[in-house]
Formats: sequence, structure tokens, C-alpha cells
Amino acid sequence: MRHQSMKLKWMCLLFLSLLLSPPLLWGQNRSIKGQIVDAKSNEPLIGVNITVEGTSNGTISDMDGRFTLTVTPNAVLKISYIGYQEMQLKVADLKKDAIISLEEDSKQLEEVVVVGYGVQKKVTSVGSITQTGGNELMKGGSVNSVSEALQGKLNGVVAINSSGMPGDNEVKMYIRGKSTWDNTDPLVLVDGIERNMNDVDMNEIESISVLKDASATAVYGVRGGNGVILITTKRGTDTAPVINFSANYTFKSPTTSMKLADHVTAMQAYNMAMANDASWDKLIPQSTIDAWSRAYAEGNYGAYNDVFPYVNWWDELITGGFTQNYNINIRGGTDYMKYFASAGYQGDGDIYDLKKNDDFDPRHTYKRYNWRSNFDFNFTKSTKLSINIAGSMGYRNKSIDNDSPFNRILTESTSDHPIMYSDGNWGDDEEKNPVANMNLGGAKLRKTFQGWYDASLEQKLDFITKGLKVAAKVSYSSSSTTNTDIYRGGSSADQALKSIVRYHRVYDYANPVVNTDGSITYPMIEDKRLPASTSEPLPPGVTMWDGLDAYTRRFYYEFSVAYNRSFNDHNVSALALVNRKIYDERYTENNTQYMRFPNYNEDWVGRVTYNWKERYLTEMNISYTGSEKFARGDRFGLFPSFSLGWRLSEEPFIKKSIGKVLTNAKFRYSWGKVGSDAGAKRWNYIQQFTSDGNITLGTDASGQIWGPLYHEGDVANLNSTWEKSTKQNLGVEIGLWNKLDITLDLFDEKRKDILMEPQTTSFITGAKFNALNIGSTKNHGFELELHYNDKIGSDFRYHVGFTLASSENRVVFRDDPVNGPDHLKEAGKPIGHQNRYLAVGNYETIDDVFNNAQTGSINSVAPGQVVPGDFIYIDFDSNGILNGQDKVAVDELNYPLHTYGLNLGFDWKGLSFSAMFYAPTGVYKLVDSVYSASFKSGKINAQPDVMNAWTPETANTTGLRAPALHLKNDDGAFNGTESTYRYQNFSYLRLKTIELGYNLPKKWLKTVGLKSLQVYVTGNNLLTWWGGDDRIDPEGGQVKYPILRSFTSGVRVSF
Repeated sequence: MRHQSMKLKWMCLLFLSLLLSPPLLWGQNRSIKGQIVDAKSNEPLIGVNITVEGTSNGTISDMDGRFTLTVTPNAVLKISYIGYQEMQLKVADLKKDAIISLEEDSKQLEEVVVVGYGVQKKVTSVGSITQTGGNELMKGGSVNSVSEALQGKLNGVVAINSSGMPGDNEVKMYIRGKSTWDNTDPLVLVDGIERNMNDVDMNEIESISVLKDASATAVYGVRGGNGVILITTKRGTDTAPVINFSANYTFKSPTTSMKLADHVTAMQAYNMAMANDASWDKLIPQSTIDAWSRAYAEGNYGAYNDVFPYVNWWDELITGGFTQNYNINIRGGTDYMKYFASAGYQGDGDIYDLKKNDDFDPRHTYKRYNWRSNFDFNFTKSTKLSINIAGSMGYRNKSIDNDSPFNRILTESTSDHPIMYSDGNWGDDEEKNPVANMNLGGAKLRKTFQGWYDASLEQKLDFITKGLKVAAKVSYSSSSTTNTDIYRGGSSADQALKSIVRYHRVYDYANPVVNTDGSITYPMIEDKRLPASTSEPLPPGVTMWDGLDAYTRRFYYEFSVAYNRSFNDHNVSALALVNRKIYDERYTENNTQYMRFPNYNEDWVGRVTYNWKERYLTEMNISYTGSEKFARGDRFGLFPSFSLGWRLSEEPFIKKSIGKVLTNAKFRYSWGKVGSDAGAKRWNYIQQFTSDGNITLGTDASGQIWGPLYHEGDVANLNSTWEKSTKQNLGVEIGLWNKLDITLDLFDEKRKDILMEPQTTSFITGAKFNALNIGSTKNHGFELELHYNDKIGSDFRYHVGFTLASSENRVVFRDDPVNGPDHLKEAGKPIGHQNRYLAVGNYETIDDVFNNAQTGSINSVAPGQVVPGDFIYIDFDSNGILNGQDKVAVDELNYPLHTYGLNLGFDWKGLSFSAMFYAPTGVYKLVDSVYSASFKSGKINAQPDVMNAWTPETANTTGLRAPALHLKNDDGAFNGTESTYRYQNFSYLRLKTIELGYNLPKKWLKTVGLKSLQVYVTGNNLLTWWGGDDRIDPEGGQVKYPILRSFTSGVRVSF
């Protein structure tokens, strides 16, 4: 009985334990589900690591960002993903099917920076390097070249755009001011190979790094003196393939327009000028002025009016244009092979209002096709082969005109003839009608093909010692350019313009005819056929069809050994590398083709870096590089550099006390030597001779002829070598609260051995010298960057960035004549300083003119020809002679020494906004006489403010005023000379870019299989503030194809 009782007790206990066990087990383990998304776009993140802290239990998110994991109730999840801030969450705080948002980690995204021949961690880098991503370039809107897109994006880089012409990438660029009066172009490398950045599709770019100090550029030796720009293209990833497609359409128009005075005002001003010149026989009759006044009152004038033609050539020829850009690329791969492939098209339209005809297309257009495929093959865990194949084809078409089209548009007579007479004949007076010339003269088509082929092999040698690897790279690039020229008349541009029949007609305004109906007509007194009375129109002909204009080849190979290893807290890396570049070229000059001798460059490079706990940093670089531009024995040079760094924020006492506030504090210093051969001419060290003509010995025609005659050229510089630059940089990087980043760099550069032609060669020598290494300069300045990132609530993120770069330079030595005037010596003055006549006022009376009488002349205008109202110039050397010796160096330069940038934007629930303001200051330029002088080339065109010119009625008023009117007041005249009156402030503030975009919610796209879809609108050069003539864009060339304002709409899709 007792036994049965015990058995019953055990059975009850077992039943009770079984009854309670499920809840107990459930308390021990549970399955959780969730989804990981991007905090900004709400797009799912693939491959996110989700692990239980302190265990090996974990998983990764799938294609939709979802995950499932079995955990204990008190577990803590650690969620990490490359480029995002790591997150820790308590399981107890998670809701069912939780959606977890990860924030981008800007610090981590910038963790790696591209440096010369490698990459480094940003936190341990001690060079002065600025980097931006390819996505930032894409926010530039409708810019069709990388160099233009860089404006304002990288502090210390000055990019000056001078034209908006399709296919014209004329951007002047320099880094940290100027240190030479020769070539200031930086070295540009695309994936480590010297190439033109503007040939790369911006959709292909992963990042752009600018190397500025000697620590970063010394490895490039003789080519690194002007700074280095490194462009890295996109590569594949070991993820499922992602296809990206982008398309945009742009409307563009000039930022300025051209305005002139009406013709009645112009004629009245013209007569004032003739009176000042005492040219009484050239006065316009009052009857003509009255007739034109009546025509204006009645509205009886215009571009196609036979009798009263008034043509604003800008309005007739300039309109809006369109640009299209398309790109599709795919990126993905496996552990074995990663790939990136891209194809792009750019179609840049014209702002000229030209029409395609049956024979040719005169419109200015540019079409470019780009392609790229980058492959990485991991044959083994230690062997990697990379292959890049890329290229482009460009087609640039334009009309022919024997004169600069825009110069002609700005200066052609507005009232001498209409565009076309009512009978269908072209109007003209000297074959200059730009509408006729540009539409009918002919066309030029320039085709360019480029191919780039790179291969590199990397082999890890961990079996020898951990962290050791060797690599080899080989590259071949080729480029060919052909021209097709179509000229009316079939021979030349001159003949083409003579092959268009035009008419010039003159009407008698003094004898109007009153018709029976009361209308007034004017009899024709001249009907002239141009270019001659017997001229007949000629058809177009092809003078060249795909004729080879240029062909270039570049071959490059490189071998390297690298070592990177950590020993507990000690981190060491080393690099030894050798490369050689061979470049040859076939080119056309003055219609003659030449083949250039191959050009060689060679580099031997070494680098060693060391840091302890990423706290104390040091780096040493050395390069032994050479250029065959120089003589044997002087071709190679040694360029060393060293740099030190200290991360104060990594000190334990800092982390413990203010670590949450001072999130980053790094101090760095670098010193080094670099060189530049950019401004060096080849064969400077070789004595050259020329031969031509002959000599006849004898007294008559039967004398002996000897020839050819040989002439000795300039004396060779047998010791010709490169420019040498010593650079120092002190940098401070501060991070506060993980929100505010401050970077300050102070730099100093001293350059010597600049090649220049000596200015003190005595005539006794009997010859000139080739360029000698005798010039020297100095340059210093600072760069400041401020970036602030924060968020309001969980959805609204915003950022503000400010950049300031300032530099100052001086010429130290430029072989100034010892006994020359001090004010004309270049030493002590800025590089590229401008000498100007000092205009200090106007002559008010004839007595002023005689009381200030001087000898000499300016532009062949003697003081005796000066009248009241003309400028008073300072006789600076006080010798009573007014000439070029009286020009004085002014403080202001024609390039910016100070640049400012302001970037701001926000993201909110898929809506994004960004804007950039850019301001170069301290820039002065001569106002072109097209905008400052009336009656240019004798035509009756007058400036809008022509009546503000000095007159006797405005005499004795204070200040410098517009001078008295003359028929010639432009560049070659007394008042139009290079004076401080025309040298004006061209500093400006511009709203460079603005973009508004929207990412469609993921749930909308899921049904159609898209990962993301963004629509956006962008504006470029929308607003410009400056103090000068609003007909001039302060950045562009004043008489060139203008800078453009554009509005772009586009879409970016991923699937």
C-alpha cells in the first residue's frame, strides 16, 4: 500500500512538471522576426549581421532585409552593417515583426581614403587629403564633365569654367593657389593611370581623392608638384546583382544676355564722338536721325525690315538648348568573381538657333558613348586578377565661321542691314552676317575614339610572412581623332563665306516719298551684290572626310611589393614599387602632320608607415623619379617626405573625461620635396638648328648658289631639370559629439629652379638662351572645413557644410634687370600680377589738358590728341613721358586667392534636398571692350549707358567717370587701354547647384520588382550675385560661348 502511495506521488509530480515545462522552456528560448531597413530611404538592407552579444549565435538579413533568430528573453542583439552605425537592442524591447532602422555612419563611410598607390584608413592617414564620393558628383545636375562637377566640392581645388560649349571641357584647375607661372595643372590618375578625367562617365566613379601636401604627393616625384587627383571607378561586390538605371533631361540657356542702346540713341552718341574727334564730315545727318525716330515711334523697324533694320543678333541666334544623359550599370558578383559594367550616353544640344539643311548639319552638338567593365577574379584565397576594359566615342559637330561666332554676335552692326531682305536675299556689308554664315557656311565634325585596357595581378605571400603581397599592373590606352570638314565652295572657311550671295542696300532718308495713301517710303540709292556683282552661290563640298587629325598611345607597367601587418598594438605597412610610362603621339599642326618622339617617365617608390594603437602615427615616403624631358644626368631626382600624427582623442584620459564630446582630435604635420616637369619643354637641353634659303656667290646670275643656310637656335640649357618644391603642412582635425567635424590645414611651399627665359641677357652675347632653372616663388595659406550632421526626431536629418580656402604667393626671383624701375620688377609681387595704367580722373577743361601736357603716347594716341573728358593717367616715373613704363602692378589678381563654399540639405521620409553656394573672391579682370566701348570697329553700336559718358555739362563732378566719346575708345585707344578703369572686380557669389528628390516608398515598388526609385529636379547656376555688368558672367570668357543656366529633371532606378 505504501509502495502504491509513493508511486502515485511520483506520477503526480511528473504530471505537474510536464504541465509546467512548456512555459519554462518558452522562457528559456524564443524565436524573433524582424526587418532591417535604411533609416533615410526605408529600403531593406541585405546581408546585415545580427548576433547575440557574447555568443556565436547569429544570422544575416535576406534579400528583403528580413531575419529570424532564436534567442533567450534577456538577450541583447548586436546589429552591424558596413557603412552604418552599429546598434544594440534588448530582445525584451522588440515588438513582434519589428522594423529596425540603421543610420548611416559617415565616419565609417569615409574610413578608407585613396592615396598614392594604395588606400589607408582615414583615422591613421597623416597626409592632407580631401575626398568625395561619386554620388556627390551626381548631385551637380547638368554638368557634362568631371572637372566642372568638382567646383566647390573639394576644398582647396579651384576649377574655373570658361565656356558652356557642347564638348568643350575648358576648365582651368589648380590646387592650393599658384606656385609657378608655368603650367599649374595637377596630375590626374584614373585607377592609377594618367588619363583625362573628363573622358570618364560620372556614373562610373566611386570616389575622387585630392592629394595636396608633400606627404601625399611625394610618391609621384617629378609629376606631383602641382598636386594629384585620384579617380577610382566602381568595382563589383560579392552580392546579388543590382541594376541601376538613370536618365535625365535638361533645358539650358545662357546666364546672361546682350543689350545695346537703341539706334536713335546710338546715332546721337555717334555724332558726339565725331565732334570730339573733329570728324565733322562723318556726322550723321539730322534727317536720318529724324527718319529713324519716326520709325521707332511707329514700330516700323526690326530684324527683317528692309529700310529700318535693327537686329539684336543675340536674340536672333541664341535660344535654349537641351541635354540628355542616360546610364545603365550592373554591380554584383560572388566570392570567385566580382563585376561592374556600365554603359552611358550623353547628348549635349546647342543654344544657337541653327537649322539642319540637306547638305550638312551646322548645329553645335556633342554626343558621347561611354562603356566600362571592371572584373575581379579570386582564383584562390591569395591570388586575384583584375581586368578593366573601358572607352568612349565622341562626336563633336559645329558650324564654321572665320571669326569667333560669339564675338561676331556681340559686335556685328545692329542697323546696317537686316538679317534677310523681304525678297529673300541675305543682308550684309562685309560677309559678316552671323545668321547666314553659321547656317550656310559649312560644318566640322570631329570624332574621337578612346580605349583603355588595364590588367593587374595580386598575389598574397602569407606563407612567407603574414601581410606580404606582390602585385603587377599593365595598361594600354589609345586615342584617335578624325575630322570631316564641309565648306561651301569646297576649299576653306574664307571661300565658304564668299560663296554666299548677299546684298547691301542703302535708302535715302533725306528725301522721303509721301504716297497717296499717306504712307511714307524711302527711295533706294544703293543696291550692291556681295562679295562681287558677278558672284553666284556655290554648293558645299567635302575638303576632308574622316581625315586623321591625331593619334596617341600610352603604355604603362608597374611592379610592387607591399607589407601590412599588426603586432599587437603596433601596426606597420611598407611599399616598394617601380613603374614606367611610354607615350607617343601623332598630331596635326598648321595642316601638317607630325610624329612625336616617344616620351618616357619612370618612378621608383618606397613608403613605410607605423602607428601604435592608431594613436601615434608616422609615415615616410621616398621616390626616385625621372623625366626624359631633361638632359642625361639630370633626369632623375630624389623626393623624400615624412609626416607625424597624434590622435589626442585616443588617449585614455581624454576618452574617460570628455570622450563623449571630443569624438575625434588629430594633429598632423608633414614635410617633403616634390617636383614638376609640367611646364618644361622637350629638347630644352639640345642645341637646335634650322635651315632655309641659300646664298649666291658671284656678281651675276651665273654665280654659284650655295645652300641651304643653317641658323643656330637659342643656346641650349645643358643642365635643364625640373622645378623643385619644398612643402610643409600642419593639420588639425576635430570631431565633436559625432556631429560637428572641423578640419584646419596650414600650408607653406617654396619652389625653386622654375624654368624661364632669362631677362638680363646682354645683346653682346649675340644669341638668346633656352629656358634656365633660375626662377623661384613662395606660396602659403590655409584651408578650413566645417561639417555638421544631426537629426530632429527619427525622420528628419540635416547637414550643413562650410569651406574656406585662402592662399597668397610671391615671386622671389625672376631675373629682374638690376637697374630697371623698381615698380616694374617682378620680385616681391604675386605670380601673374597685372600691370595697369592708373586712371585717376578726367580732364575737365582744355586748360587741364595743356597743364598736364606730356610727351610719349598710349596706343599711338599722343597727348596732343587728348580732349576734355578723357582719362588722366599717372606718370608714375615722373619723367614727363606717358608710356608703358608708367604701368604699375595692382594689388588685385585675375584669378581667385580665396574661395568659399556652403553646402546644406536635409532628408525626410524619402524627400531629400541639397544646395551649394560657391564664391571666389579677390578676382579682377579687364572688362572686354565689347561691353565698355561704343562704336567698336566703327559700327554704330552703342552701350546701353552711352549717354552717361563725360560731357561738358557733367564737368567738375567728382570721381572717375566714363570718358568722353570717340569713334575709337576700345582696346587700341587712349581711353580703352589697360587701365584701372577697365580692371574691375569679378568676385561673385553663385547658387551653383540645388536638388530636390523623392524616393518612392518601398511598398509602392515591391509589386513591380524595384528596389528603389528616385525622381529629382536639379538647377545649375540659378542665381549669381556680383557688382558688375549684368551682361557678363563673371566666371566665363566674355566673348566666348557663355556659361549656362540649366534645369534638369531625372530618375534613378535600382532593381
